[in-house]
Amino acid sequence: MIRIQALKDLIQSGQRSYPIYLALMRADVIDEIADVPSYRETTTNADVARNVSTRPVKEWQRPKITDKVESISQLFDDTGEFMPNPILIGENPNASAAVEIEPYLVAGNGTPVWELLIDETLADAEKPLWILDGQHRIAGLAASAQSSNPVPVVFLLNQGSPHYGADKLAEIFAQVTTSATQLGPLHREWLSYAFGLNHYSLQANRAPEQKKAMEAVVALCKTPSFGGQANPFHDRIQFIDGPSLIKILPGGHVYDCIELKETVRRRYYSAQKTRAELDPDEVAREMCFARTALRKVIKTPRKRSVFFGEGDHHQKIMEDAFWAGALRLLAEHGAPRSWNDVLRKLHFDSTSWDFSWKRSLHGREQSRSKTLAIKVMEDIFANKELPEGSDNIADLLQGSGARFVLEAFRLTSAGRRSSKRTKELQVSKGDSRSFAIEPCVGIRIRERSLNIQEIQVTDKQAPPGRLVPYSREVLRNAGMTLDGARHNSPLQLLFTLKHYGGVTSAADVHIDWKP
Repeated sequence: MIRIQALKDLIQSGQRSYPIYLALMRADVIDEIADVPSYRETTTNADVARNVSTRPVKEWQRPKITDKVESISQLFDDTGEFMPNPILIGENPNASAAVEIEPYLVAGNGTPVWELLIDETLADAEKPLWILDGQHRIAGLAASAQSSNPVPVVFLLNQGSPHYGADKLAEIFAQVTTSATQLGPLHREWLSYAFGLNHYSLQANRAPEQKKAMEAVVALCKTPSFGGQANPFHDRIQFIDGPSLIKILPGGHVYDCIELKETVRRRYYSAQKTRAELDPDEVAREMCFARTALRKVIKTPRKRSVFFGEGDHHQKIMEDAFWAGALRLLAEHGAPRSWNDVLRKLHFDSTSWDFSWKRSLHGREQSRSKTLAIKVMEDIFANKELPEGSDNIADLLQGSGARFVLEAFRLTSAGRRSSKRTKELQVSKGDSRSFAIEPCVGIRIRERSLNIQEIQVTDKQAPPGRLVPYSREVLRNAGMTLDGARHNSPLQLLFTLKHYGGVTSAADVHIDWKP
């Protein structure tokens, strides 16, 4: 029997009083009688998803990091160092015997000290204590030359009532560690979700949306099948920090739980809906069905497709866009009868998903392409059809049928753009047009087609090497007022249209106006 003398006090919180005990204890003894409720090196992403969706959550600490333990052990082999910061320990609720607590008497008289009695001799697979914070420090110290030195310990122990159940101890661990830099971002995320902390707390902004979105992601990862349909997401969403992503690739699915949760939250639970909101399990089921239909419907060889391809063929931007579109459909129309039919109507089967034609997906082109792809997918899924004149999504993204309206306007007496007596010219990619705008004195762009992400407007008469841009003025709502001191007459403009993957097209318009 191990006997430890400790000071006791109560922490008052609301209507509850939590007892804490302060003591000193040898590192090697702590190592012998205290366990760590951690997941294992062999734990899968699906295991984590199942764990965080059950109560009590059983495995909520990370596995022991061997290098960190060895580093601590080497540090404290130097007798000039010692460990003054305390370890946090609680009772293991799964052990067969609880810690006994008795008053510490001197000559039969009471003292401020209490005695903790811990039976370490029980033939039990479960150690009587849990280390909530400090597992690496204890393991390192216990393996060092200072293993017999005392370590400050804060004990969280029950006395007559279950103040500290398994859930409460796990919640305390999450509270003291989720802001620590050494805790991985994915671990921090699912701990916060499991115990309602940080952006999952009731006081946080949009907490219900955060919680429902993560519930959907958890269901996607842990569920082998939905309605008899094998789930392609099963165990393929990353919940474990580190190299587990290697096990998920290849196959075109590279989401971790944070990123996919944010996608579901932003594109579905935070979105306006015209149909009754689906619960998280229903959203997970529809994502399973949509992904399965996508794999079945497209005819492009999988290894070369943007969704399932290998190497440069795979473009995660298009996966992001697909989910933005699919979740938009759920928000606008609810669950479809057949995702296969939806995708065929949108010509997924006749589109070549080998995007080897892309020129660049780096830097500015990456963000531009992602924004464009999401905009296109959200639009076609919401409308359940492609824009008029389009029958191929790849061609649409490359600029097929790209056009915009160039409007000429007059000014009011106050010098502002007048909405009356305007002139319009529809400009398509590849055009070379003249536009006589008199008596109008200004121009602006409006009604650009879905597949134009940006338009660059420059003066074709500028000397070589001197780009004269007008984009900001022509694209703003107020438009650009022509001025004889700045603009030629006629004004020869080059409109460069930006599409997906660094692809561009152009149109020339000569503006005839009177200075």
